[in-house]
Amino acid sequence: MARIRSIHPGFFTDERLVSTSVEARLLFLGLGVEADDKGVFEWKPVTLKMRIFPADNMDIEALLSELEDAHVIQSYEIDGRKYGAIRNFRRHQRPKTPNDVHPITPEIGNYVGLPEPKPEKPTDDGKPFPRKGEKAIQMEDGGGKGGKSNDFLPRADALKKSSEQKVLEACRG
Repeated sequence: MARIRSIHPGFFTDERLVSTSVEARLLFLGLGVEADDKGVFEWKPVTLKMRIFPADNMDIEALLSELEDAHVIQSYEIDGRKYGAIRNFRRHQRPKTPNDVHPITPEIGNYVGLPEPKPEKPTDDGKPFPRKGEKAIQMEDGGGKGGKSNDFLPRADALKKSSEQKVLEACRG
């Protein structure tokens, strides 16, 4: 599915890209529109031709090879399906809610500029943080003194009242 993308100003002066043909550069822009939010697209030359150059007589396989030789895209295969990745895509495109459409390897994640996943940090006792839905040991006994877990937190209604008072005071004064 095509997406609206912006073009980084460096696109026009990128040494790797300016060494390719005008058709290859236009295909590169089209790949950015067709790629998922990680910068990955299915390596299907006929489909790409129909989506990017429907009325033009272009050899998409040759243009993909030209872009791959320039090291601006990289092909890879997972489970018998071929994909392409756009170099440093995620350094220039930052979708708010990225879709995870195509599979990638850690090497491809690095190629497209995805941040490295942070490992789970173990707690002091060496056990990882509780998974979603589980309670931490500190939370099971109510935490805090006397079994009241929220003695140290102001009540929500007190917070609401104080913020409303601040707004009223600001309007009056």
